[in-house]
Amino acid sequence: MLSIVMPAYNEEKLIYHSIMETLRIVEKFVPELEIIAVNDGSKDNTKAEIERAIKQDSRVRMVSSESMSHLLMQTLNLIHHS
Repeated sequence: MLSIVMPAYNEEKLIYHSIMETLRIVEKFVPELEIIAVNDGSKDNTKAEIERAIKQDSRVRMVSSESMSHLLMQTLNLIHHS
């Protein structure tokens, strides 16, 4: 399984498309993959756009936090337990 960590801060206009395009392209080479979208305290609708991608594709997960150190620990824990 390939885990792609995709950080996002105030990327509401790009994150959904970026996630879906990454899945579309990478799945041609690596059938078992996931994207872990890391919402690092965005003030816009980045979280909602990531949630939209999660509803579209079960290979998308999200880690979200206001604190970068807490966020790093959440992300590493998620990867470790995958």
